[in-house]
Amino acid sequence: LMLTPIPDAPTDSLGQRFSLKSAAGIVYDVTISEPKCPMVADVPDPPAWLLYVVDGPLHGGVASSAGRLLSLWLPSARNTQPVTVVSISPRIGSAAEYADYLQRGQIRDLVPQGDPAGDASSAAQVFLDFLHTQVDPAVRQRTPALKQKALLFGHGLSGLFACHAFATRHPMFDRYVIASPTLLDDSPTLKTILQAPKGGLAGNLYLTISGEDRLDAATPRHDGAIGRGFHSMAALLGRLHRPGLRAKIEILSAESFESIAGTALLNGLRWHLPSSGPEARRMILRHLRGYLGMALGMIKMMRQAKRQQKAKGAQA
Repeated sequence: LMLTPIPDAPTDSLGQRFSLKSAAGIVYDVTISEPKCPMVADVPDPPAWLLYVVDGPLHGGVASSAGRLLSLWLPSARNTQPVTVVSISPRIGSAAEYADYLQRGQIRDLVPQGDPAGDASSAAQVFLDFLHTQVDPAVRQRTPALKQKALLFGHGLSGLFACHAFATRHPMFDRYVIASPTLLDDSPTLKTILQAPKGGLAGNLYLTISGEDRLDAATPRHDGAIGRGFHSMAALLGRLHRPGLRAKIEILSAESFESIAGTALLNGLRWHLPSSGPEARRMILRHLRGYLGMALGMIKMMRQAKRQQKAKGAQA
């Protein structure tokens, strides 16, 4: 296991990597990954989207890669929609600290108090408040062009965290991509969704589960509790019909719990940020021609170099 600790950056440096200390005294490293691609550079002030990943040690890299990919290939009706990824991680500098995060840190930060997936240390609401009051203002200061609410991605325990944020209608987020959440069938989050008043649930939710966790899987994880929780949430969303609530529910049968994160993130972002528009398509074609021209130029140079080597060999 290779770990690269994020260096401690002064919070007033307005850098893309910085550190914040929570009220509980825990130091978190925050990384902002902005898309760097020719298409975005061509568009003045493109509408950008902010994607939060709260379990950075597990999914920060996957989300950053997906954000860059979609920034290249996901046009809107008028121009591109770059995806800026914000990854949050407690300070990790060794394999032992990484193991501690997996065993205790995730339970502390991502599981709501009283949820059967956690323990006495579970305090997701405390971590959510830390994101809202400390992390998001610092991120917005560094990305002043991003005015709208953020997207939240979650998988496993961070998927449960995202379900909690959705159920409590947290003001920081209005779009969610949730993959195979550790939402057990007796989770209080399901009760919160059920008891939400009219207008109490809103936003755009993409919810999916892997074939490994579905109810009819041969050997479902957690004895099918995750599948039952997923289907209970899907059924609730289907019955509620709340104004302002838009949801898509999907089962990715070919995916396992481990593999679903990247696929779900790409599918979910495509659903949230649909692509269309002739101008955007022309922009893609223009850049494809440019990349093709560069590739052909490199092939021509390589062939020329080979010919020169052969000529030198013949002279020798």
